[in-house]
This record gives sequence, C-alpha cells and structure tokens, in this order.
Amino acid sequence: MGTFFGSYVIYRIYKSNTESGNESWISNLISKWTPSEKVFEQRNALHTVAVEKAAHDRHLFMAQSQRETVGIRSPEQLNASGPYNVPAGALADVSAVAAHYERENQLAEEARVASMKDGKVVSLYD
Repeated sequence: MGTFFGSYVIYRIYKSNTESGNESWISNLISKWTPSEKVFEQRNALHTVAVEKAAHDRHLFMAQSQRETVGIRSPEQLNASGPYNVPAGALADVSAVAAHYERENQLAEEARVASMKDGKVVSLYD
C-alpha cells in the first residue's frame, strides 16, 4: 500500500516540475554527478593511443625472424643425472678435501689411542 502511495507522490512531484518548466531534483542530481563529454573524450584518446602503441609493439615482435634453435620439449632432459645420489668427486676434484679429513681422523684416532694407553678412557671393545 505504501509503495503505491510513494509512487503517486513521486509522480505528482515530477509532473508539477515538468509543467512549471523546471527540472526535477532527481534530474539535477544525475546531471550534477555525470561527467562531462570532455572527460570521456580525453579518456578515449588515451585509450586509443595505448592500443595503437601496443599494436605497433606487437607488429615489431611478429616481424622478427624466428630463432635458429630448436625448441626442446622438456628441457630437464639436458641434465642426464639428477642432483641426488651423486658420488663424491664425480663432478669436481675433492682429493684435497679428502686428505684434510683423513688427517683430522688420523689425529683424532691417535689422541684416542694415547688416552686409552694412559688409562683415562676404557674401550668398549676390550
């Protein structure tokens, strides 16, 4: 019921404004917040320039000659072996590193044997 009454009131206000020659407050509100045609023209000009530049760049890239290489379907096939389970020294010379740790282990073993001879440490294997 209220909808019909509200619609009738809005209709009467609109009709009285159009008869007197004034625009309605709704029309004034819409025209107040609607941007001018100049804004749309500037926006369209910027958009047109951007699209033309993108088309020019695309034509430049499409005009390039094809690469002389053959595309690989799966580039991981270039690495014949995986990075895991690679034996030490397979990729680089690690003899200096091995000698360093052998020396360290030899010194540690000599220190252990010397401390066992002094009786400070008891071996589990004796």
